[in-house]
Amino acid sequence: FLLVMAFVLFDRGISLFYGVKNNVVPSVATILFVIVLQTFYTYVHPDLHARILVISVAFLVLYGHGLWMLLFRISPKQRSVSKSFIFCTTLIILLNLYRILVHFLFHTNQTGLMEQSLPDNLYIILQVPIFLLLVFNMVGIVSNFLMIDVKTEEERFNSIFHMAPYA
Repeated sequence: FLLVMAFVLFDRGISLFYGVKNNVVPSVATILFVIVLQTFYTYVHPDLHARILVISVAFLVLYGHGLWMLLFRISPKQRSVSKSFIFCTTLIILLNLYRILVHFLFHTNQTGLMEQSLPDNLYIILQVPIFLLLVFNMVGIVSNFLMIDVKTEEERFNSIFHMAPYA
């Protein structure tokens, strides 16, 4: 649940930062659907395999939506500054595709989250540095945009200063 809520903040942050108008209804509907399925597969019909698939598909859909916004809804200038961010989001999507394929091809007999199979361990080992890289890229993008704003204001000040008739 917390991971899905983290995506809500990710999605909303992208929308606000890039100034993209975003309809939140599909994301909220997806999150509510995930909560219902996770609750069902936890309490009504306990199935760890199904819970893992539900969360991986949710990540695939939600981060896919974020990637779509980054690729098609922001300006080319913003996109050029955000290449590493787009790359990390793509890696997260590919990693979740890997997890979905592994769970479809190799149905493991896991009884708990602490008894992971080798492919799940690989997923977790790769997921942590990719999410850290995503966070570092977010910080870098904010810094780049702030520097662009500072340079723009500096150029504006210099042009006004040098165009003034009196020193």
